Order: sequence, then structure tokens, then C-alpha cells
Amino acid sequence: MAYYLAFPVEGALYLDSTVILTGHFKITVDMVWTSNGESGQKLFDSPGGGSRFDINIADNGTFDNRDYMSVKVDGVLGAALQSGVRHTLEIFRDASHGDQNTKEAQWVGRRYAALGSGFSFLESDVYSFKIENPTGTITNNYLPTYPDGTGTIWEDSVSGNTARQQDTWPADNSEWVFYSTGPNTPINPSITSLLATSARLNWEQG
Repeated sequence: MAYYLAFPVEGALYLDSTVILTGHFKITVDMVWTSNGESGQKLFDSPGGGSRFDINIADNGTFDNRDYMSVKVDGVLGAALQSGVRHTLEIFRDASHGDQNTKEAQWVGRRYAALGSGFSFLESDVYSFKIENPTGTITNNYLPTYPDGTGTIWEDSVSGNTARQQDTWPADNSEWVFYSTGPNTPINPSITSLLATSARLNWEQG
């Protein structure tokens, strides 16, 4: 089964361990961004300082310029997100970037700071995200098939770096939204058998 995670107005994920981003890394995010008509939404953030990894989505669907990363939207460099449309984002650094210093990521969907007013949250839907190191090896992977539609954590299927819900989330698990992955998605076996039997009988009876 597949579930996406619908981020609420003031909910975020916090990784058990800081992800260290070195060299020519890449983060791939499968998501649906929904404009909130405000100043923007926070996709990733980390503790402050020179190693901060701060990825913000402006209210027009663009990304702030950073000298340590670029963003492709559905394979197009510099493209903007369209509200309500499912996109694949590639946030990456290569040899063209001026800042090759180590970066740190730990928050998903909220600006790093102590609890209080003035935060930027995500308020959008995330289907999956993964992080690759300079050799192209996946070091962290949060899959749509990994959650079971309940609970307050999203497990990392590669390194066990659990993403835990912080701030305010629904109490009824409604943030986990089931969706079909396409025509090949398995359905109830008993229904499959019933349909097959019915089709065979209809054929045999002419």
C-alpha cells in the first residue's frame, strides 16, 4: 500500500540524526506543493550557522537562490512549481556551485528555531524523498510504501534515520493519505478471483 504525508498547517518532521551533505549531493522529492498565499513554505532546514541547509519555496513556486545548490522541477533547471500539481524535485550541488562546504539537514517542513511565532512550515503533500551522496549511493530513503497509514514516524528504509513528527499533527492519522499507484496496484485477492471466475463462466456459457 502507498501513502503520502499531508503536512498540516503547523507540522514538521525532525530527523533523529543530522544528515551531512558533502560534495555533489542530490535530494529527490516527490511532492504536491499547495500555495498558501503567504510568504512561502519551508521544505528543508537545519541548525543555524555556516552549515545551514535552508530550502524555501516562495509563494510563486520558485526557490531562493543559494550558492550551494540548484533545483530542477520535473527535470527542468530553474522551473517553478505549480500549485496542486505533483512534481519531482531534484535539489543538487555539482562543480558549478561556489559553495562546496559541508551542509547539514535535519528539519523537513519547518524553519529551524525554538518554538514560537513567525515560522515557515510546508503545508503540502510529500510522497517520498531520498538523499544521494557524491557517488550516487542512496543514503536516506523515505518511501511511500514504507508507512502503514498510522503513527507519528516515517522510517528511513536505508539508514534507519527516523523522521519524527513535531509541532501539531492530526490525532486521527488523517495525515497519512492512501492513494493508488496505478493500474498494477494489487487489489483484494478474493475480488480478483471472483472477477476471474465470472469472466470464465461468461465465456464458457457463450
